[in-house]
Amino acid sequence: MKVVYTSAFVPPELIEACGFEAHRLAPRADPRAGEGALYAAGVCPFVRAWIAQAPRVDGAAAVVAGSECDQMRRGADILARRAPLPVFLLNVPATWQTEAARRYYRDELRRLAAFLEAAGGVFPSGDALAARMAAAERRRARERAAAAEAASRPAAGVPIALVGGPLLQEDAALFGLVAACGGRVAVNGLDGGERTAPRAFDPRAARRNPIEELADAYFDGVPDAFRRPDDGLHAWIGRALARHGARGLIMVRYVWCDTWHAETGRLRDELRVPVLELDLNDEVPLARYATRVQAFLEMLA
Repeated sequence: MKVVYTSAFVPPELIEACGFEAHRLAPRADPRAGEGALYAAGVCPFVRAWIAQAPRVDGAAAVVAGSECDQMRRGADILARRAPLPVFLLNVPATWQTEAARRYYRDELRRLAAFLEAAGGVFPSGDALAARMAAAERRRARERAAAAEAASRPAAGVPIALVGGPLLQEDAALFGLVAACGGRVAVNGLDGGERTAPRAFDPRAARRNPIEELADAYFDGVPDAFRRPDDGLHAWIGRALARHGARGLIMVRYVWCDTWHAETGRLRDELRVPVLELDLNDEVPLARYATRVQAFLEMLA
């Protein structure tokens, strides 16, 4: 049975230790745009599609949402009232520099484990959780090594960074659009990319207190636009640009996302590379942005 989630702050290791398959959903664009209250102007297309598709995933036993944005919080509330599956909202504190906030997030993970037990799983033992964390760390280490090896090889195209929130499946074609316009994505700072990976687990800490180490690795390791202060996000972007030699940054957001939109001005002020903002609309074919992307890459070249 699967637990469907999207938030980068929902650890799949915990879901697996509770006896489920962790299924991170990247929804497709919802063709019913324009119908009913959920399809009114101003509703995030990602959340709208997520609400429609999360309960319909084959083998889904439960749905878990994160509280990082107002629309997703509202979406989880709607889903809890309408879906035939149990729904859990993981409350993630926006503040992150205090021990009280970190402790709150740890308690939320324990509450999630209890929810998953009630949904038909098991409350994970320390050994089971530590084993899942060790397996995940080995997989991420292989992925990092493969990425480093690929980055060391000569590559065509102007290197750029993509930064922003989650994308609908159709909008993932942006990677191909960048390549077709003469660029390459050297930094994937979108949700699900390298920005949203937790810091590496400390094996000794994981054996000693796995739930605490799991919580700290995600809470301290994932920078995001909703966090206050947002210095961690800007520090991560600066390091990633320098590490990969990116010559420009494309900020990707849906029209309704004020959280990511607010970051654009500060990025333009702080970064030494040009910044292009793409405000996506699921009703507009992605190919229509080709002229802007191509002009941006030609300027960088």
